[in-house]
Amino acid sequence: MQDTAGRLPDQLSADNGYLSGDNLQALEQSSTDAYIATDKGEKSHKMPLDDSDRKLVKADFEYHEADNTFICPEGQVLNMKRQSQDGSRVYQGSSEACADCPLHSRCCQSSPHDHYR
Repeated sequence: MQDTAGRLPDQLSADNGYLSGDNLQALEQSSTDAYIATDKGEKSHKMPLDDSDRKLVKADFEYHEADNTFICPEGQVLNMKRQSQDGSRVYQGSSEACADCPLHSRCCQSSPHDHYR
């Protein structure tokens, strides 16, 4: 908007497609009064992880914003490996830890050594 209109609006509303850490940080640093829908945030699964054999979902992992990592339910740290142009990120854990993890078959779907979130 800044590039196109030459300034930011006083107020802004957006759908949840614009809900991202980068967008929220940029808006916080601006004087724009922003309202962004949050309906499609990460929701926990209706069935508790310990009470089922369901696949793990992103909400089962704990995000640590300070160091941009996830912690899996078994306590392993997943570091960001890459970020695509659209902002999606790939996080990966240790292949040795994943191979020995009791949740491996419920978590890793792409290969025996990657955690992708």
